[in-house]
Order: sequence, then structure tokens, then C-alpha cells
Amino acid sequence: MTLLALVPNATLFATYATGVAVSVIQALPLVVVRRWPIAAMAVQCAAIVTASVLAAGVAFPWSATTILVGIVVIGIVAARGSDRTVAVCLAAIVATAAVAPIRHHMPLGYFTAGALAGAVFVLVIRLIVHLRETSARLQAERRLRAVDEVRKEAAAQRSALSAQVHDIVGHHLAAISLTASSEAGRASSGAEKNHALSDIATSAALALSEIRSVLDETSLHPGPATEADPASLAQFLAGWEDVGVHINHSGVSIIDAADPALRHEAYLVTRQAITNAVQHGRTKSVRLIVADEGAVLRLTIANDADQGDVVLGRGLTSMRTRLAKHGHDLAIRTGDGVFELDVTLVKET
Repeated sequence: MTLLALVPNATLFATYATGVAVSVIQALPLVVVRRWPIAAMAVQCAAIVTASVLAAGVAFPWSATTILVGIVVIGIVAARGSDRTVAVCLAAIVATAAVAPIRHHMPLGYFTAGALAGAVFVLVIRLIVHLRETSARLQAERRLRAVDEVRKEAAAQRSALSAQVHDIVGHHLAAISLTASSEAGRASSGAEKNHALSDIATSAALALSEIRSVLDETSLHPGPATEADPASLAQFLAGWEDVGVHINHSGVSIIDAADPALRHEAYLVTRQAITNAVQHGRTKSVRLIVADEGAVLRLTIANDADQGDVVLGRGLTSMRTRLAKHGHDLAIRTGDGVFELDVTLVKET
């Protein structure tokens, strides 16, 4: 209303109508010609020239409004374009602001104010666009990192599953192989052969049961003893003796008296360590020493004689990882035919 009050009464309606029409024409390039900012500016500049011709006798208010709309349109086009387009748009803003003193004989202050306002407008919009683009990029990076974390977690789970299956299969296949070779090396009666076959079937059934437990995402070592745990460690060691593996042991009753979770962990460690000692230590004579050192239990499992080169297996890596996860420790010593595992089990983890 303030602007309209400054327009001569005789031209009030015509000036207002023409101003609205030209402003709409100036805004059209922004909507219709988004992909061609230079063409949009050309249409806008043509609108300004047309306005100057049609309203040559109209004074300040409508001319200033037209110039302001032109600057806004150019600024929005600049915000949508490249850096080169921004430079062209800034030049167009200066040219648009120059219409005020040149065509409408306004003071130079209007030109300066229009040019500065247009430049600031462009820079502010460019800053807003930059911040939005940066925010979108950061969100995309966060999504990629989240996907990467999920993939890493899945890979770690697959690796852990593979290690558990490897340990289970390795132990039971070793037991089956030793049972078969033990029976093949001696003339056995029918009853002994049936007993050996029963032991093999039991080992196979236990292997399948434990693998099924792992695949069902049931923890292989939840803490309390499972059905696969023997009544005592001595009973477990006697099973190795039956298949020809001689075990010199001491202190095994310490494990039997330990907390159920610790006893179960000790059983798993002993089973896997003896399996590795037999397979990779290339021996059928194993030494097992259990010692209670207050806050920890220490298990030492080693081959009992020099057996040539020792070949390490994958199971030791998985056993060390599992023990470290529960706060325990595994030291491995090999060389000159020696295969020795020193396991430290913390009582309170």
C-alpha cells in the first residue's frame, strides 16, 4: 500500500497490473527453464527492458519493484547453477541494478544498494545450498558407514561360526580317526569292533549335535556345563587313552571342583588343545598339568617328546580369540619339535 500510494492516481491501476504481469513473467524462467540458467536470465533481462519501455513515465515505486524482482530471480537462478553461472549472475545483477540510475534517473545510491543486496542474496542462497549439499553428503556417508559396519559384523559372525565348526569337526574327526586306526592295528573280537563302531557313532552324533547348536545360534559355550561335558575331566582323558593317546596328567581334580562356567571353558580348552597336540604336535603322548594360582587356573598342554616339525592349525587362532573374548589368555610355544600351549583361565571375568 505504501508503494501504491506513491504512484500517480491516473496510472494507478495500469501500473499495478503491468507490474504484476511483468513480475510473473520474470518468475517464469525459474519454474520453466530450470536447466538453462543463462536462458532464464535472458528472459528476465528482456522482461526488465520491456518494463522500462512500457512504463517510461512511471516513477520510482514500480520501477524499483521490477528491479528487485529481477535481482531475486537472478539470485535464485545463481543458487541453482555452477560457479561460472554465479559469476554471470552477479554481472547480471549489476546490470539490472544499473537500470535504476540509467533508465529511471534514480540516485546512484539505489544502484549501489541493489547491487550489494543482490550479491549478498546470491551468496546467502549459495551458502544455504552448500549446507544442504554438505548435510546430504554427510548423511550418505553415515549410511555407507552403517552398511559397512553391518557387513563387518556379519563377516565377524561368519568367521566366528566357521571357527566353532572347525573346532568341533576337528576334534570329533580326530577322535574318529584315532579310534579307527587303533582298531585296525590290532585283531579285535566282534564285541570290541562293535564297541569301536559305537564310539565312532557317538563322536559323529556329538559333532552333528554341536554343529546344529551353533547353526541354531545357540552359544557353544554359554557358561554352565552342557550335555557334551563329561562328568569329570579324568573321564574325558580316559576316552583319549581308549584310542591310543597316552596322557600324563596332574591336578585335573582342580578343574572338576571349579565353577561350572570355568569348568566348561576348561573342558573346551583341554579338548581343543589335546586335539591340536595330537594333530599338529604329531604325537600320541601328551602332558597335561593343571595348577591353581589363586585368581587364575593355569593349564599346560604339550607333546611329550620331540616329534620333528610342528605344523600350526587354524584352531589355535580361534581358541586364542575365544579365550581373549572371555578375559583369558593363551600362549603358544613351538620349535625344535616342541608343541606347548599355556592357558590362563581367570576365575572372575
